[in-house]
Amino acid sequence: MYCKYCGKEIDDNSIFCPSCGNISRENTPAANDQMHGSQNIQSSSFNSPKQGLAITSLVLGIASLILFFVFYISIPCALIGRYLGKESIRQKMGGKQYAKSGIKLCEMSIKISCGVAIVYLLLLLILVFVFQKRSIF
Repeated sequence: MYCKYCGKEIDDNSIFCPSCGNISRENTPAANDQMHGSQNIQSSSFNSPKQGLAITSLVLGIASLILFFVFYISIPCALIGRYLGKESIRQKMGGKQYAKSGIKLCEMSIKISCGVAIVYLLLLLILVFVFQKRSIF
């Protein structure tokens, strides 16, 4: 076979011309598999749509930990993230490690946020008690 760009003789199984570097065969299944095979493997492992719940669980776990002091935002985020992580594992979707990490972060955030809520309530009760004593005549 000859290259249609430079005219040099090339191997029949070659995809690229060794002289000029142009593609010697186009739109054949074998050529497409050889040219794009490694790219398809790489993109499918990182962009799997089945990992969506697990990654969302992880992101919500991180967000709820960052916002732990705003417990009325943190606790719902953590509960939703925990649920999504459990669903991802239950449905045997991809990203099991992401889901497990998300669940752990969400559970930790729930505990911390509940502790913060209790401290807020105790401080509020103390302030009410102190101001109540001062305002009595």
